[in-house]
Formats: sequence, structure tokens, C-alpha cells
Amino acid sequence: MIRSSLAVLALVIAFAASASGGDDAPAVPPDASPAATPAKAPSGFTARVKLKNGRTVSGVVREDGMWERRDEKRGWVACGKDDAGASIRLSHVGGRIGSMIVSAKLVESAENLGALEAGDLDKIAQAATSAEAQAQKERDLLRRRSQENRVAEAAAEAAKVRDALAAASAAEAAAR
Repeated sequence: MIRSSLAVLALVIAFAASASGGDDAPAVPPDASPAATPAKAPSGFTARVKLKNGRTVSGVVREDGMWERRDEKRGWVACGKDDAGASIRLSHVGGRIGSMIVSAKLVESAENLGALEAGDLDKIAQAATSAEAQAQKERDLLRRRSQENRVAEAAAEAAKVRDALAAASAAEAAAR
């Protein structure tokens, strides 16, 4: 029974493959070649947000409008600053990789610093990558120094114990 079911399944798969024409390469329209499509400039702009606590946060707003709110059915939708749930989504905050959502309740002011041009996001990503590499080097250096300090402290403690044992042995030998 199982063998006959497997045989039927194999025939169905073979038939489906032959019915599709057996052409494994997907059909590509002539105008869809990578060279034919011009590089699309990124949408969005750089923004500076001043918070009510006095701090400022800079980053990239990837949408045309600054204020958005989360809609359960449609995802993020444009809205006004005073709408319920209004917020600003910033990416590449402080030139780092990552994003931040700032509620309108926390924002004192928001400023558009200018539109993104082609290559801006690449420059930001490269700067963030090099900053992360530098931070990793610094963390490794601190970790290595900490380990060296622990080894030096252990050696100093071992020397103290050795000296105390030698003094105790000398005192015991003198008492005999």
C-alpha cells in the first residue's frame, strides 16, 4: 500500500514538472535587468528631535512624514503630532546601527535637517560599522587589561602567601 502511494506521488511530481515546461530559469521581462533600472534615491530625511527632558536625538526618518502611529491592520501610518499614539521612528540614531521610536508625549520639538541623497545611508552605515569596530577594539582592550590585572593581583597574593609560609617555617625552625 505504501509503495503504491509513493509510486503515485512520484508520478504526480514528475507530471507536474513536465507540465510546467521543464524550464528552470524564471522568465525575466527585458526591462527588468539591473542595468535598466536607475538607482532609486532613498526616501526620508535626517531629523533632530529635542526631548522634554532637554536631550536631543538625531537620526534618519525613513518616511516622508515625520509623525506616525501604529495601526494594527495597516502597520505604521502617517498622522499628526497631536493624534493618539503619534511617534517618530528614527533609524541610525547618533550614527549607530539600530532604531528608536520616540513618543510625541516626550518630544518638545522636531526639526527636519534635510533630505537624504543617494549614498547617504551607505555613508551612515559605513560610519556606524567603523564606530562599532572601534568600540569592539576598546572593549577587547579593556577585557585584556582587566585579565592582566587579575593575573597580577593573583601573583601578588601568591607572593604574600609564600612569604607568610616562609616566615612561619622560619619561626618554627627557630623554636626547635
